[in-house]
This record gives sequence, C-alpha cells and structure tokens, in this order.
Amino acid sequence: MSDNMKSWEGHPYINLEEGLGRLRGNKKIYKTLMGTFLKNDSMTTLQNALDNGDMDAAAAAAHTIKGMAGNLSFTALYQCSMAQEAVIKSGEAADISALTMVWDETLNEVNALIPTLV
Repeated sequence: MSDNMKSWEGHPYINLEEGLGRLRGNKKIYKTLMGTFLKNDSMTTLQNALDNGDMDAAAAAAHTIKGMAGNLSFTALYQCSMAQEAVIKSGEAADISALTMVWDETLNEVNALIPTLV
C-alpha cells in the first residue's frame, strides 16, 4: 500500500483494507473508482430531487450513492446513505431534513479525503 493510502488505515470514514479487498488489492482500480465517485452527479441529483419534492428520484439517487459508498467501503457514508434512502422512502420530511445535514457532513469528509488518496 502506498504511503498516502497507508496513512488512512483505520480511518472512520473509509475502510481501505476492505475496499481494496473487494478489488483484490488493485490500488489502481480503487483510486480510479474513487475519482469516479468524486465526479458522479448523484449527489447533485439527490439534492435537486429533495428540493423539488421528487421522492422517487431522491430515493433512486440515495440508492446509487449507497451502492457506490458500499462498494468503495466508505463506511460512514454507506450507513448514512442507507438511513437516508429508508427515510426518503418513508416520506418523513422532518427526518429527511435532519438526516440530510448529517449526510452532507459525512459526504464532505469523504470528498476531502479522496484527493489525498488518489
């Protein structure tokens, strides 16, 4: 593992060991996928859908983010996205707003970490 990746071992937001394990240790693919995650527009789609009250589109975007986060072992973001998808599907507007704040903070942490690894 490269030094910059090794420095994030045990980090609460990204489980590098698990993420690399899913890719049989292929750091190049993992870094590529992290870069793809940063460029993905599902986060914007989710926010726009929530702003417009389109819960079907919001749930689909949350599901996409959950899948990407899970595959890359962005553990905190995966957990937030899983909860957010469930709350969106339940239609509890107050819960969606509160959870979105936590999700935004977690996403910002992950997005800040990725460039240090790529």
